[in-house]
Amino acid sequence: YLPGIGQGSDWTYDHKIEVYYKEEQKYAGIVDVNSQYGNYAMTLFSSGDAWDTSKMYTIANDDSESTAETGTLVNEQAKNIPAPAAGLYLFDVSLKELTYKIKQLEITSIVIRKEGDNNLYPIATTGTTGEYSGTITLSQDSNWGIKFYIKDDWTGAYGGSNGKLYYNSNDGIPLTAGTYTITVNLIDCTYSASNK
Repeated sequence: YLPGIGQGSDWTYDHKIEVYYKEEQKYAGIVDVNSQYGNYAMTLFSSGDAWDTSKMYTIANDDSESTAETGTLVNEQAKNIPAPAAGLYLFDVSLKELTYKIKQLEITSIVIRKEGDNNLYPIATTGTTGEYSGTITLSQDSNWGIKFYIKDDWTGAYGGSNGKLYYNSNDGIPLTAGTYTITVNLIDCTYSASNK
């Protein structure tokens, strides 16, 4: 959870990133940043859980090197992490290495890559922040599955299953031959594929 990263008069726990490499304690996600306070923390607990500083990540009180884009974490309640300017960002965090990297994204569309096809098929924003939708036709079953890439940013892909997206997943989303309306929400890490 990223309390302090969004709007609101108090620290809410409505923004989070998901684990994508459990053994290495790596988390990532697309976050709509608009920090009222200009700083935030990372926690492994939400507002309904007991306050636990052993599950809190900030930067050291004497840290003058960490920025809004990259830095070193400490596993305690210390100085809050500086928040970037408002916008859509890809967060990539390692709790094992105690590091974070944040990259601003200006996404107008994302692209789909189909199995056995090197072409990229764009789907456009719906107007809802982080949500994209479009149509794709598969001439044959896609056993390895389709994946979603952020256009012009090849640092990671989203695969998934059962309506849930996973960052840097080895598994694509298997689909049978047909024409589909695809809707993806990168903030909620969800997708739908409706066969027409």
